[in-house]
Amino acid sequence: MKMYKATWFYRGGQIEHIGTLAELVEFFSYKLMCGNSWDCKINRNPKTAKALEKALNQSASVCRNYFDSYIVCEMKKGAGR
Repeated sequence: MKMYKATWFYRGGQIEHIGTLAELVEFFSYKLMCGNSWDCKINRNPKTAKALEKALNQSASVCRNYFDSYIVCEMKKGAGR
């Protein structure tokens, strides 16, 4: 199973979360829902890491969290948990 690391950069810090794509979508579901409520084109259930990253950054923009940004990348085997 592929594991991903999502890094959330915000004013003054960062938070990393590691999990499968489904786990990351669940973890960030509130942010995706908030973005989708402002712009229905924002995908609430992205199917790829790149799509998740794009949806999170779009959500931050439309929800006026201009200092937030997200990076989602696949982890190499043997790294992580």
